[in-house]
Amino acid sequence: MSIKEKLSLIEGAHIFRSNVETDHRGSLSAFVFADESNVISQFNIVRSKGLVLRGVHAHSLYDEYYIALTGTIHFALMDARKTSPTFGAKVEFTSFARDMIGFRVPAGVAHGALFLEDGELGYGLSHVWDGAGEFECRWDDPEMGFDWPIKDPILSERDAASGTYSALVEMLNQRM
Repeated sequence: MSIKEKLSLIEGAHIFRSNVETDHRGSLSAFVFADESNVISQFNIVRSKGLVLRGVHAHSLYDEYYIALTGTIHFALMDARKTSPTFGAKVEFTSFARDMIGFRVPAGVAHGALFLEDGELGYGLSHVWDGAGEFECRWDDPEMGFDWPIKDPILSERDAASGTYSALVEMLNQRM
């Protein structure tokens, strides 16, 4: 199943391919995030060492738009929105920077990014980050059942101390 097909299993998640223009100087890749909000208020670039897992996180206030800039990144997503027709649906895929694929993670979808090698991840937020509406859970919570390609990732203190997916769902849905 393609990344596009996998993302279609979660309402509001979808892929964006880039328009690539190439000449003797190199290339320009343009991603047009055409959806109902059509606004990116903040853009971040994360550089991570290989075997670092960032997440699993969910946000109640904003959508995120991801692009693997360098390296190979394994993504896992699970719809935590109780009112969504795809509540509980999950997808996993590996994104290679060379493929130049961008995708949207809607507010309320729990997600994590595992850097399989040193890499850079660019992502836009539809609302400026202020720390509000942030939720997390254990990357290896059996209720999610993600099939991460490694069993002992490098985690932040916050991610290592995270609670359960069930607790994330309850707290998140009180704020949405």
